[in-house]
Amino acid sequence: MSLLQIRFIASTILFSSLIGSSILSGTISNSWAQETPLYLGPQIPNWVQNNAGWWANDQISENEFLKAIEYLIKNNIIVIPDTPSYEKPKVSIDFSYTNLVPNWIKNNAGWWADGQIDDNTFVSGLQWLISNGIIQVDVKTPNQASNDVVLASGVNVNVSDLVFLYSGFFSVYGFPDDFIIEVQEGELDCIPDSTDSSSILCPAKKLWVSSVIALNPDMMDLYKEVALWNESKKVAVVYPIFTATAYQNTNIDAPFEQYSGFYDYYQGFCDDCTTVKMISEHNYHKLVYNASGMGIQVLSLLGYTTLTDIDIDQNPDILKEFDGVVILHNEYVTPTIFDAVTSHPNVLYLYPNALYAEIEVDYVDNTITLIRGHGYPEPQIDNGFDWEFDNTRPYEFDQECVDMEFYKVDNGWMTTCYPDLKMKESAILLSAIKNIMIGSGE
Repeated sequence: MSLLQIRFIASTILFSSLIGSSILSGTISNSWAQETPLYLGPQIPNWVQNNAGWWANDQISENEFLKAIEYLIKNNIIVIPDTPSYEKPKVSIDFSYTNLVPNWIKNNAGWWADGQIDDNTFVSGLQWLISNGIIQVDVKTPNQASNDVVLASGVNVNVSDLVFLYSGFFSVYGFPDDFIIEVQEGELDCIPDSTDSSSILCPAKKLWVSSVIALNPDMMDLYKEVALWNESKKVAVVYPIFTATAYQNTNIDAPFEQYSGFYDYYQGFCDDCTTVKMISEHNYHKLVYNASGMGIQVLSLLGYTTLTDIDIDQNPDILKEFDGVVILHNEYVTPTIFDAVTSHPNVLYLYPNALYAEIEVDYVDNTITLIRGHGYPEPQIDNGFDWEFDNTRPYEFDQECVDMEFYKVDNGWMTTCYPDLKMKESAILLSAIKNIMIGSGE
């Protein structure tokens, strides 16, 4: 069986990738606090800790170390106090001469790299760099996204309704009130101020329910390497409206009349939720994680033709028009879709758990009904199509994708993790997807 493996690592601020360009592949956290000059989010990327150790051992220059700290602030991993998480700090460092940083901070870096001090202790040393002007921070952020931002096709929202979160490989935006507050571990007695969504009384972070992305103008050269803009082959990516419908509005605190997704049935909240109303095209919750919201946006922006599972169900021959097909988290599909996808010769099943449960669609009543799979109608029923290539377990539950693999199946490729979060961050992943879809994939 052919195998293609990707390991997401970085050794300095930017790393050389399969495409010969550079981009960071690290998870970005958004958090803030009021009680300390800086608040450290839940995790600093490992490559920064590596840099600290190398700098302490004189294996990299002081400037390289400072660039790592600059990256942390720019991307809200270390957050400036009293600023909402959607405000982007402008960071500058004077690199005109070296030896700006005192030896005690360099010692701290070495101890931190060796695990002798924790993250918060290390960050307290970095506060000195800001308070003494070595790293200068100025928060200048628009409250709304600018009107010239181009969003992915199918994202039916007004740009003026969005707030800027951060820029990395892509520029990321959110809806002002579309988040939940998560209190940090060890702060269980801390309660956010419920009267003001931007006021936090204790260390906490915002978890954005849906995110919207746009191309970052600074990354255009890199996009050209991973996009299909100038390719002759046509590749479709299939957005899972039916799966977004199945996952919609599941809320244990909602009144009974608001139950509206299959997962309300699975969790025993209602007995008749195996037939549910289809999610609206204008419902921005279709961008959520479970519905491959990031994957569809990224690939659409990079020149992949966007189809929906409705398109295929109503016209299964449409897939014959494409040289390649990317399937996302298309967990709930009709037999028509299952047959059309599994008979196409070049499919990338990018997300595990695809083609998992059989549904029926009523286009008059605008509903979908669960027919078979996911323990229904009998508990022992797993994959509703008894599909031999089902790869739900254990791959669906690996969300970090540190050691992501692509492996061959009869009509294409599958993956060993759920890459929705990685899609907006990794040029390596996007290059691999492109190579599989328009090349041999070997």
